[in-house]
Amino acid sequence: MFKRIITSLFSPKETAEYAHDSWWKPALIFLFILVLIVLSFLLPSFFQNGLPYETEKAIRLAFNDQNVQYSIENGELVSQTNETYEISLSDNIAIVISEKEEIKSDKELIILLTKQDVYLQISQIKEILLQYNDYESIKNIDLSRASNPNDIEFWNIIFSIVNKKIQEYKPITLVVDTFGYLFYWGFVFLILTLILAGLSAIRYGRNIPFRYLWRVSLYNSFIFALALIFTNLFNIRFFIYIGGLLMAVYHIASAKQLLLQEIINRRN
Repeated sequence: MFKRIITSLFSPKETAEYAHDSWWKPALIFLFILVLIVLSFLLPSFFQNGLPYETEKAIRLAFNDQNVQYSIENGELVSQTNETYEISLSDNIAIVISEKEEIKSDKELIILLTKQDVYLQISQIKEILLQYNDYESIKNIDLSRASNPNDIEFWNIIFSIVNKKIQEYKPITLVVDTFGYLFYWGFVFLILTLILAGLSAIRYGRNIPFRYLWRVSLYNSFIFALALIFTNLFNIRFFIYIGGLLMAVYHIASAKQLLLQEIINRRN
């Protein structure tokens, strides 16, 4: 297997020799590619024990000057105005503070603070995260302090609880993310390799069976997988564009070599 990987990276023309491989060999390469990609996405999570500093900073700044007129007293959310506050963290994520159990929002993911509980709401599905009474540090706390991003004492209390919940849900999150990445990137690579093989079949289809072109395209996709991994590790998107271009170039070289081999085989 590793010989095929090295060949696909440094001698793409020679991958034409593997066009007649049994299906389990390119399938194994395909699975190996997916495992490497998933690991590159999950690796930061293994070493991360809570929210990154940049995320904490973004949350503090999102609350800046919001003037949230709520407090938690004896484990219950209390307000003189009964107003609902929605603090947007991104295009799809928001924190909502309201005494109402049901709220409407155009955000896909919501952290909802209600009378006694905090929920995670994704679309219309709600899952309770915690109750204020579960934590002594927030049984009695003034939430209007959130408007000051420099109130370190307040934010340390909040983020300590958030990070504890992240650690608690970490095993479940890793399992869900693993299957999500496997299915997503498996589908992406399947489509990419089929497109490459299909385009080659338009030109060489009369001389080369489609299954051979597809097998070769699976080997050619390893360079794109490597570029994607470097993109994840170093956060440089330029790698992924280079990887996509090289994948196409490698496949053209492999297809031409495969055509030459098929012509020679037929003459013999």
